[in-house]
Amino acid sequence: MSLDHNVFIPIDGLVFCLDPANSRSYSGSGNTVYNLSSGSSIGATKSSGITYNSTAPATFSATASNFLISDYTLASSASFTVSMWFKRVGSSYWISLFGNEVWFSFYGYVARLESSQSIRFSAGGDFTGISYNDSSLISANYNNYIFVKNTSGTNSFIYLNGTQVASGSLDNVSITKPFVFNTRYQNDGSALADSQASEFSHIAVYNRALSSAEVKQFYNATKRRFGY
Repeated sequence: MSLDHNVFIPIDGLVFCLDPANSRSYSGSGNTVYNLSSGSSIGATKSSGITYNSTAPATFSATASNFLISDYTLASSASFTVSMWFKRVGSSYWISLFGNEVWFSFYGYVARLESSQSIRFSAGGDFTGISYNDSSLISANYNNYIFVKNTSGTNSFIYLNGTQVASGSLDNVSITKPFVFNTRYQNDGSALADSQASEFSHIAVYNRALSSAEVKQFYNATKRRFGY
């Protein structure tokens, strides 16, 4: 199965895929983005401050306080994998790449850039989680971030451009909200926290933990678009 210009990514367990470079996912206008993994059903709605950048590699361009809200809610305590190509555009940090976490509630998960050289993957209400800190991150570049959560909570990972850069344990927590991208949920459940100026593309969610070989396959299948 090809979802990206005749390049193959892993499809076993793929439940959600948004790609602005594919006209079946986004037409180039309007607020509806379609999920390629489910027969092009509606997958997400974008807020008004997200525009379509058709110039290669084709991305969604977000200003601060703008995001995509999906229609996909992950099962609680399930294994999952989230992949995004993402670039920080603004000068602010504490940028949420994705979230179904409700802040301080102990529900859901979040991944966020905390500085130009630091990224964290954590469960709701946990300020520790798994983190990676290194000058090679350079969050103002396009990077492929892949976050893997295993059912047991142990052996969960952060991958940067196909390479595992962090591992550790994440608590199993309940999930009550659908995925949002370029933001996370606030205490009151609204999706308006840690939304900063960014560009992002090719979002994929799997309902299982991808292996390191599959992560590498995903990266190799999509990297050329983003200059790698």
